[in-house]
Amino acid sequence: MALGYRPQEVAVVSLYVACRRNRSPLPLRELLKATGTDRFKFKGLYKRVLMFLNVRVPLSSPEDYLNKRLVPLLGIRDEDAARAKEIIAKLREMGHTCGKNPSAVAAAALYIASLSSREPMRLSKLARVAGVTPITIKNNAKFLMRVLGIVV
Repeated sequence: MALGYRPQEVAVVSLYVACRRNRSPLPLRELLKATGTDRFKFKGLYKRVLMFLNVRVPLSSPEDYLNKRLVPLLGIRDEDAARAKEIIAKLREMGHTCGKNPSAVAAAALYIASLSSREPMRLSKLARVAGVTPITIKNNAKFLMRVLGIVV
């Protein structure tokens, strides 16, 4: 099945598939950089592994990024995390999460939640951990506040 692929490449793809199946967000860019794996070889092998194993992996959701990546890595207060979860839930009810970068949506929700607290979060630190740019977070935050009618 993995003809022409090194064992390290198969291991990286296996790790990524396991993370996706367990809904643990692991940014592909971060994984490829840490392992030194070629993006195009990875994508080809990833598709072959999914077809060979007949496995379906769920799409990442903003909740996954919020609960399993941003909150633990940034040490977010419980009140801010709960507020961000509420924002994402309202957004999902309205159907505005489809087609958006889940990491950016989670980061924007967390940013909005932190604006109303006594310790606003530094945008640059949040962007670095989320794997998006500060401008992306600001634009998503403006969109979320407009759609949800949030005034800070």
